[in-house]
Amino acid sequence: MAPKGVIEEIQSMLRWVSWGGGRIKGGGVWRLIHYKDTLCFKVLSAKYFPDGNVFRPNFRIDFEDFCPRCGKGRETLIHALKDCLKARKVLEAGGLDNKLLDGNYIRCVDWIEDAARVLDIKAVSDLITVLWNIWNSRNNSIFRGVEEDAKVTWDRAATLSKDFWIFNFLEDPVLPRKAENKVWMKPHQGTIKINFDAFVQGKLAYYGLVARDADGFVLGGRMGYVNKEMKVEWAELLALEESINLARSKNWKIVDMESDCASLVNRFNSRKEDLTMLGHRVSDIKRSVGSSNLLKTTRDQLGKLYDAEEKYWAQRARNQWLREESMNCFLNREFSDEEIMAAFKQMDPRKAPGIDGLSGNFFKDHWQIVGSDVLRTCRDILNGNKNVDCINDTLIVLIPKIRNPCDMSNYRPISLCRVIYKIVSKTLANWIKVVLPQCISHNQSAFVPSRMIHDNVLVAHKLVHYLRSSKNGPNKGCVIKLDMSKAYDRVEWSFLEKVMLKMGFSNNWVEKIMNCVCSVRYRVKCNRNLTDVITPERGLRQGDPLSPYLFLLCMYVFSRMLLNAQANNELKGIHASKDGPRINHLFFADDALLFVRNQRKEVDVFMKILDNFSRMSGQSINLEKSMVCFSPNTSASHRLVLGSLLKMKVVDKIDSYLESKLHNLLSNGGKEIFIKSILQALPTYAFPVFMAPKGVIKEIQSMICRAWWGGGEEKGLEYVKLGPNVSPQRQVWRLIHCKDTLCYKVLSAKYFPDGNVFLPKCMDKPSFTWQSIAQAAKILKEGFGWTVGDGKNINIWHDNWGIEGLSGKSICMDKSMVKEVYVRDLFNESKDGWDRERVSKIYGDFMRDQICNIPIIHNGPNDRRTWFHNPHGVFSSKSAYSCIRPGFVDTCLRCGKERESLIHALKDYPKARKVLEIGELDNRLLNGNYLRCVDWIEEAVRVMDIKAVSDFITVLWNVWNSRNNSIFRGVEEDAKVIWDRAASLSKDFWIFNLLEDPVLPIKTDNKAWKKPNQETIKINFDAAVYGMSAWYGLVARDADGFVHGGRMGFVNKELHTEWAELQAMEESIYFARSKNWNSVELESDYASLVNRFNCRQEDLTMLGHRLREIQTLTYYFSHFSFNWAPRCCNKVADALCSWAKTNNCKKDFNMDYPLEIHELVLIDAIN
Repeated sequence: MAPKGVIEEIQSMLRWVSWGGGRIKGGGVWRLIHYKDTLCFKVLSAKYFPDGNVFRPNFRIDFEDFCPRCGKGRETLIHALKDCLKARKVLEAGGLDNKLLDGNYIRCVDWIEDAARVLDIKAVSDLITVLWNIWNSRNNSIFRGVEEDAKVTWDRAATLSKDFWIFNFLEDPVLPRKAENKVWMKPHQGTIKINFDAFVQGKLAYYGLVARDADGFVLGGRMGYVNKEMKVEWAELLALEESINLARSKNWKIVDMESDCASLVNRFNSRKEDLTMLGHRVSDIKRSVGSSNLLKTTRDQLGKLYDAEEKYWAQRARNQWLREESMNCFLNREFSDEEIMAAFKQMDPRKAPGIDGLSGNFFKDHWQIVGSDVLRTCRDILNGNKNVDCINDTLIVLIPKIRNPCDMSNYRPISLCRVIYKIVSKTLANWIKVVLPQCISHNQSAFVPSRMIHDNVLVAHKLVHYLRSSKNGPNKGCVIKLDMSKAYDRVEWSFLEKVMLKMGFSNNWVEKIMNCVCSVRYRVKCNRNLTDVITPERGLRQGDPLSPYLFLLCMYVFSRMLLNAQANNELKGIHASKDGPRINHLFFADDALLFVRNQRKEVDVFMKILDNFSRMSGQSINLEKSMVCFSPNTSASHRLVLGSLLKMKVVDKIDSYLESKLHNLLSNGGKEIFIKSILQALPTYAFPVFMAPKGVIKEIQSMICRAWWGGGEEKGLEYVKLGPNVSPQRQVWRLIHCKDTLCYKVLSAKYFPDGNVFLPKCMDKPSFTWQSIAQAAKILKEGFGWTVGDGKNINIWHDNWGIEGLSGKSICMDKSMVKEVYVRDLFNESKDGWDRERVSKIYGDFMRDQICNIPIIHNGPNDRRTWFHNPHGVFSSKSAYSCIRPGFVDTCLRCGKERESLIHALKDYPKARKVLEIGELDNRLLNGNYLRCVDWIEEAVRVMDIKAVSDFITVLWNVWNSRNNSIFRGVEEDAKVIWDRAASLSKDFWIFNLLEDPVLPIKTDNKAWKKPNQETIKINFDAAVYGMSAWYGLVARDADGFVHGGRMGFVNKELHTEWAELQAMEESIYFARSKNWNSVELESDYASLVNRFNCRQEDLTMLGHRLREIQTLTYYFSHFSFNWAPRCCNKVADALCSWAKTNNCKKDFNMDYPLEIHELVLIDAIN
């Protein structure tokens, strides 16, 4: 029998858990949840939680739930506020509607929601005030014994409500009453802004564009159409291309393109890979604007670092790196405010402030006040007009590693830099990241863009697996783990400077970097006091955004020394397969893993290289923390001899290393750091590489428990169970697309020499990592498919391809009659489109339209494998989880016919369609074929006015709620009921906006076209698709709004709207280049294109590919930007697009723009 004190303790624990304490004392509650066969559970549950739920203990046995005021009903919230006699008298005194007063409601929230639908906004506010007073009156009655008459309660509530509304009349309103509307922004002086727009009508795409200067005067424009069915984005692309062509024809050097097509702008400005045809087209447009200064950096010869090593380096650094001027052309250009602002936005504002006490949040919250000064200071420093010394004071705080630190090595120094310096350093780091992949060998996987540390984890695991499995083979060797003591703090500045110069960096760039490194001054904060200024002579700061990348340059010297020794057969390394590459080292930033054969000669060479590198760079190897592990076929005598030469600890496995580490951890704080930084980091890096068995998970848990409790008498703590493990999905993706990595070379040489990860060889004893990857590839295979480029690599019988994932199963005619093998065989004779008749015969009329809407580019890129479950074709773990999660049924639970996507639930489901038909939604929106819901809503926003859009969103919200009620509650509603409720909500919303302070502005001033900056030309473009043609129009204007030219035209090709917009964008760039404009700003109203262009995320679709090509076209300009503008700011380009469609013509103009747009041009110029 448990003592009374134990029972009371358990009761207190239960109260603590059940009533919001938030912590669990010991493991008692855990045992009561999971061990229900114990005597303790039976005794306690019988008295305190008979239903078996420990979180709902029966402590309120004597609690009576009847109403303490009227004594008649059970006191629920609806009873206390409505059904209790005294509450009812108050509501009757206020004259509440009888339907609300006498209605039968189960939940209070249903009653209040019904009241909000029936009453206007002011009455709802008064009702809430009355209910609040009724609740206060109830509390006073129960807890204070103070009774109030219903009339008193009502009068107090009425007075409070009246005071509230009077306050809103006399004082500043709680919500804004009116907001200013955006107008067309003029470009900067000397810049021509081209606004373009496009739209699709039937099988024609119309576009229009207008170019204006900084005063808003029209300098030119263009209108046209394309007699081809295309999507809106393609029409906008068409308008963009026409805008570019107009700018080029006018020789405008500085052009701003502006469009209200956000998706086109994003695609154009994005640096992500885009494998769609639209992306390919955008990339073409970018390439046509660009020049030859592409980043093709290679490595230059590493020469003399120190005089004593001159002969050594002269023999080993020959032809290592070749100086490439294009790298310096990129690094030596002037920094812009946009790049500085981008660096600031990438910083975490919550990080600790520097010595001035100003954090990132301070600058973020007060950017309107200090922003211009910050940008000017950073720009002057980056462009060499100001010295960085003024902002390079750094505060150092020391974090103890152990309980009683007695030496500096027992502290972890943390450098706190000024935020302004971090902005400068982050901007430089963003630039150097671009050239790092061409400068750093693939043996280094940390901090290099497009590389993952998991790649080297895979390679290391594979090499260790081969060492352990080939007991009688030639790969007798050892694995050496090097630990560098204070790696960042020991970097010699002279070494770093000479390395950068020998790698080919220009003197100007090296000087900028070294100024940031060498001008630092430290002050140490200790016990709230600051020491005197410390002027260092070496070291990189941990906390400086530049430091990781500069350290990689230093480590690359070590890598080159090891690779040279491998090339000279002095340090051969090991390989995982016969045809695989030999590897003698893998780097993880400052951590190194080396593979040395069991030969004394190789060990001597390795120690010599290590000694030379240490002397040159200033690095010091911590031999106490370094270790070596030999292969199983190494004899004991060899281990003893080689271990003595290496002067490192010899371990058999990681366990012995952990045990040796634990002896030095004297405090609980040290153990906590060890567990968090090492043991708990193992799943982070290892689980994405291979499927961890349950036994491994349990072993890691037991290791953590031993690390925490080992050596003591305390009882172990039950560790939280690790979540379910997932397969290395991303590794499959990287093996498909990242074929230049060391990981791909190692694995493909052994398991899939033909390069297809989905068709591996059958191996006798594959490593566990490969088994995990092969299993993940098998699971995810159906989610991968091909994006159509030139169509040469896609087999229509075996491969998944196209938007719908077509395969041999999609063929509906007699398969013996189908002679086509590859997708290219389905193209027309000119190879720039589809053979519609043949496609219809093979796949049927329904699939014909789906297939023929896939854009084909003449002489387009190669076919690429993409991930079907992402609109950009890029693999993501989130979409993979949704794709493979077990037991998930994606068919519509209501109609059971189609896959329930968001567009199906809101538009295509029969009842949702009825609701939209009652609301008389435009037939083009109702019957249009949209793949994504966002495209549908975006198209609706382009067509409707602001009030209609608000009503439309309200209807969709009610349709979605009706869907949820049907699925989760089994409540079916008629379409007319859903529509009436949505109409009532929308009406109440607009009435509230008329009578009271509006939630949204009641009436906004029409947004106007914004003039570009001086000397910048803004090109607005637009595109439209009508039937089988896409029309585009673009106009270029300067900072005064004067039209400098424009272009109108069409493409006789069936295009998607996004592709039409891309066409317009490309035309805009070509137009700007033809005019030799240097500073150009493109503007479009197609948001998706703008976002895709400006976004830096990877885009593997054909649209993304075209956007990358268009980006190269923009390199021609000294300044180029692509921005989104509302449709009302792109009226000129839209009018040009319509004019081109009406007149069915292609036309370029200068200042003699069509009279139809004259009034719009004047309005934009005046505004």
